[in-house]
Amino acid sequence: MEKFGTGAAQAIWKWWNDFWERNVRDKGFVGMLAGIFPFIITIIGVIITGIIDIFVEFFDWFGGLFNSKDDDRARDTINSRSCAQLNALSNDQLISMINSMLSGPTGDDDENAMLKLFKCLPCERLHGIVNSVGLELIQDNFQGSEFDELQLILGNCSIISFSSWDDDATRLFVSRMNCGQINALSDSIIRDLINNMLSGFTGDDDENAILKLLGCLSCARKQTVVNLVGLGNLQSAIDGSEFDELQVMLGVCGIINFSSWDDDASRLFVGKINCAQINALSDSVIRDLINNMLSGFTGDDDENAILKLLGCLSCARKQTVVNLVGLGNLQSALDGSQFDDLQVMLGICGIINFSSWDDDATRVFVNHASCAQINALTAQNLHQLFRNLIEGSCGDDDENAINKIMQCTDCAKIHAVLAMSGTHWDDFDDAIQGSEWTAFKSIMNSRCGITG
Repeated sequence: MEKFGTGAAQAIWKWWNDFWERNVRDKGFVGMLAGIFPFIITIIGVIITGIIDIFVEFFDWFGGLFNSKDDDRARDTINSRSCAQLNALSNDQLISMINSMLSGPTGDDDENAMLKLFKCLPCERLHGIVNSVGLELIQDNFQGSEFDELQLILGNCSIISFSSWDDDATRLFVSRMNCGQINALSDSIIRDLINNMLSGFTGDDDENAILKLLGCLSCARKQTVVNLVGLGNLQSAIDGSEFDELQVMLGVCGIINFSSWDDDASRLFVGKINCAQINALSDSVIRDLINNMLSGFTGDDDENAILKLLGCLSCARKQTVVNLVGLGNLQSALDGSQFDDLQVMLGICGIINFSSWDDDATRVFVNHASCAQINALTAQNLHQLFRNLIEGSCGDDDENAINKIMQCTDCAKIHAVLAMSGTHWDDFDDAIQGSEWTAFKSIMNSRCGITG
């Protein structure tokens, strides 16, 4: 007899039959008295467990309407077999298993079993099976990450085109590709992949996937793909740091002009290149980069990038670029320590006179210069440096800079400086005080025998 529900009611009734046979049926009145209480218990137990069994049977039947045993068997078959064993099955067997899992609600376990099967099949065979089952039926029953995996499998076998992918499937595909594989794709496929991620809202993950695709291509192929996608479509959809990366990428390849960059993209570019690469740029390109960072508010990061550009150039090229940008534009935009660094840089190259330096710029120069560089200056230049440090309030840092110059300069130049107006012994005596004055006199006496 087939079990009904949990089988509990049947088991209780069977126990009563056995008890009746042994203890009641042939025992007369005594047997009947002995069986009354067990009989009552049996009736109550059968009623309660019978109700439970009815519910179990109902829910088994109700669940069976939505989940056949066939899909369980299909999943078990696929999950327990290797790719070689699955490929050994006939198309009819595979189609039957797929249809079993597609009938009724299709859960993640069904989707993952089908994905395993699809990955095991060669493209030609998968194409035939998908046609038999129905592409739309299969796609309609997948969702979430399993749908993205399905799109990849079907796309790689050319069952669907790359242009039919959504952005999730596209990102998944790009994340798994290396540059060698990306370069093996046609320009039109890369266009389709980018357009998939530009469609609708384009998030940071989409933008980074687009940058990965473009970053793997040569400049010539970048130009082709950008033309296919549309430069305006790319630039309008990408923002933030990703936009800066895009601008740099396109600018380096000459797809857009450096003059169209904002300050963020310009800084990013300058931050990534070395002096050799900077020197390979034309004067007009360096001018454009500097102007990008001078446009609007010029912060410390802009100023430091400008100093990096200029610092890599020869004095002759510095002069040319400064003329293109405008000395006044540079000096008015930079301030603080960056202004001092600029003054030193331009002063050393003779683009501005030492007389235009303040004490801060002068100290920066002296502190960074070697004794050989200081001693290479003319007596007139040294005189001007001393005047820059002496004028106004002469603090300890100014006094120490004066002593460094004296320590590095040969005696003939020191004598020449002391003979010039504004840098006589008394001028130094008035400006330098305390231990710095003691050090000054010691240097002058020990090196050149000058005592006042």
